[in-house]
Amino acid sequence: MGLPYYWWVFRRGWALTSSFFVLALIGWVALIGNRAYLHFLANALPIWAMLFVAYAARYKIKQTYYRDVLRRAGDEHASSK
Repeated sequence: MGLPYYWWVFRRGWALTSSFFVLALIGWVALIGNRAYLHFLANALPIWAMLFVAYAARYKIKQTYYRDVLRRAGDEHASSK
């Protein structure tokens, strides 16, 4: 059983840093209490979530594809000897 998709994204430092930055920004706006900005950020969250899932899936699919290609190449190489 492999790790969940989001793990492959969070392994990259920029994704983790930017996620913490976005959460901190939302928290800061919530503390200030400016509801207009808070609503703007809340409305944008589904877009960020979709982008995050799309990137995670793309990265995982790409990684799986190359792993399978290398495995097949290794099997063919081993069988030709």
